[in-house]
Amino acid sequence: MADPTLDDVANHLRNLSEGQLMDAIELIAIDYGLQAEERTKDLMRTVLKVRTGRLRNSVRQRVKRTKNKVTVTLQAGGKRVPYMMVHEFGSDGDIKPKRGKYLRLPLPPAKTKAGVDRRSGGSLRGDKDFKFVPAKYLKGNDPLLIHVPSGKPWYVLKRSVRIPPRPTISKAYEWLEANMIPALNEAIKFEIEDL
Repeated sequence: MADPTLDDVANHLRNLSEGQLMDAIELIAIDYGLQAEERTKDLMRTVLKVRTGRLRNSVRQRVKRTKNKVTVTLQAGGKRVPYMMVHEFGSDGDIKPKRGKYLRLPLPPAKTKAGVDRRSGGSLRGDKDFKFVPAKYLKGNDPLLIHVPSGKPWYVLKRSVRIPPRPTISKAYEWLEANMIPALNEAIKFEIEDL
């Protein structure tokens, strides 16, 4: 039997009953979409420091099928996790304090085991448990807030910070594209070999 022509292949693919090829493509998309979701969550465990797990738990894959198209999407974030974009792409510029001169960055003694600031949610100005140490006394380093009862520095004070990108979902999507396309090619090849 002679090799099928391009027209033979096109006719075969068009005449698959009840969208068999689309069914195969959809199953592949679901499988690889789920793998990409898990890959994103794994990257979030290693690239980002997990505190509450809300960002990781917000990761979802979705496969949408229309008559002649299958779309795979990966998404994370939302109203409860508005910081997803900053983690993924970094800050557009310097992040500055909304009020006051400094951003307060907790050092290890100021953090819980989960890495959360023990005194989050308000200013420490006027708090007798903390003493401000200006930069001029620290040989040009940033000012500190010293926890008076322990005598240890709890916070570094910065006028601004820039957050670098730490991509997770885009890396998982790159993996998805690199691995799903060969699987789709195999599905099409399998259908063509049935000619």
